[in-house]
Amino acid sequence: MSTSIKPEYVPVEVVSRWPSMASELWTRTFARQAIVLLPAAAVLQFMPAWSAILGFVIAPSLFIICFSVVEHVDEQQRNSGLHWLIPALRGATRLAYLSARMAAGFGLGAIVLFAISTQVELNPSVAPQFEAHAEQHGMPSVSSRSVPGTADNLIIQFTYFCSTWIAGVTTLMLLGLLVVAIYQGLFGVPLYAHEGMKGNVARAYAWQAWQINLESIEEALRRARPNSYRDPAVLTLTFICSFETVYLSFSGLVLATYIPCLGYVAYRSIFFNKHENAPARNQSVINSHFNLAT
Repeated sequence: MSTSIKPEYVPVEVVSRWPSMASELWTRTFARQAIVLLPAAAVLQFMPAWSAILGFVIAPSLFIICFSVVEHVDEQQRNSGLHWLIPALRGATRLAYLSARMAAGFGLGAIVLFAISTQVELNPSVAPQFEAHAEQHGMPSVSSRSVPGTADNLIIQFTYFCSTWIAGVTTLMLLGLLVVAIYQGLFGVPLYAHEGMKGNVARAYAWQAWQINLESIEEALRRARPNSYRDPAVLTLTFICSFETVYLSFSGLVLATYIPCLGYVAYRSIFFNKHENAPARNQSVINSHFNLAT
């Protein structure tokens, strides 16, 4: 366990370059992260009955594995690819155990709410009025609601499947961030799973990291040029639209693979005082090692 790592103040000039450094790392790690995320989402596609609970448990683990992929590529490690994969899986196991405990707690709460809801029945005298109100406003009645089927065209069906598959990746990443944010915070997760710190120490350091650097982050946002918000705004708008139609879900995959890059860049600056990406000229070494691991 490492407790020598302490959060440090990061200058505004460095914070303002976090998005661009994360983008550069994203171009080098997108395929590798997709190799991790897409199979996990595919498993949930074929296990709909267990997708909710299984996704809740493995989502934080997928985040830390993608985080480790970004770190491995950036640090230009020349060891075998298995050397970075083993500690990543060890940290993923710690997070999965933590998520399982949280899922058990949420599950008990859901059971209680379900038990209460089954005791509440719609008043028979109100039901016809509700149905008439729904028909008047063009809404489907309760008795006629059903799950819409996919089109008969095989191409459309395949496209829909791929779109929902990619949308599942986004759901996993956002669910993972939600789970870890509740318990450890974004910076506390690498400290807990990657550095082996105790949970309470990791949470304390994560909170200190935000406190120390909140002012510089806010100042960097104020200094940012208006055109620097263009690409994030377009991506965010497309991502929001992807909730309305799964055919825009690829933007969610971009976001799901960008978040670990941005989280790693900020984590690296705050806890290790490293403010530059490693040069990409040695990527042939990384590629050969990654192929060994896969």
